[in-house]
Formats: sequence, structure tokens, C-alpha cells
Amino acid sequence: MKRATFGGRVQERREELHYTQEALAEVLGLSYNFIVALEGDRKKPSIQTFTKLISVLDVSADWLLGIEPSEHRKEREERFKYIDEKIGDLSITAQDRILTVVETMINYETRLDAKRQEK
Repeated sequence: MKRATFGGRVQERREELHYTQEALAEVLGLSYNFIVALEGDRKKPSIQTFTKLISVLDVSADWLLGIEPSEHRKEREERFKYIDEKIGDLSITAQDRILTVVETMINYETRLDAKRQEK
């Protein structure tokens, strides 16, 4: 179930990771009462706590803030996921070769774009 609030998303992800509120508080170096208040949307985290939450919960800042990705971003993420799935089982050597080809193509496209802009 998707939670609509910041605190709800913290709780949702904490539960997915099988953390208790006490365990999450300990990992973050916070009090149990703060976690309860955070999940109940009665407190907001500092920037430092926010960055720790992102790391510990293994989520993006956008997700934690409830920001929906744009259609372009969704498409890009799907492409990266597809590529990752395709090359993930290959040897490191094969992955390095693919990376070299991709870098060469990126450099070529960058130079081509620069030439187009000069015209």
C-alpha cells in the first residue's frame, strides 16, 4: 500500500525492511519517540537526518518526499533497468567492453551536437 505522507512512507519502507521503530531509531542515532513522531507526521527531520533516512531506508529523496517522476524520467529509468538486466550476468571483461563502446558513442554524440550548435 502506498502511503501519502512523508511519515507514512518512512513507516512503509521501515516495515518492508523489517525494522522496528526502536531499531530504526538506533541505526539513525535518534530517539524512539522521534521516530514515532516522524511516522505520525508530527515532526520533520533535519537535513542530516533526511540524508541518513535515504541511506538507511535505501530510497531516493524524491520517493521519500512523494515526488512522482516525470514521464521522461520514468522512461529513462526503464531504459537503464533494461540495460542493467541485459549486461548484469556478463563477465566484468564483457561489461568493460560495453562501457568502452558506450563512452565512445557518448563522445561522438557530444561532438556531433557541438558541431550542430556551431551552425
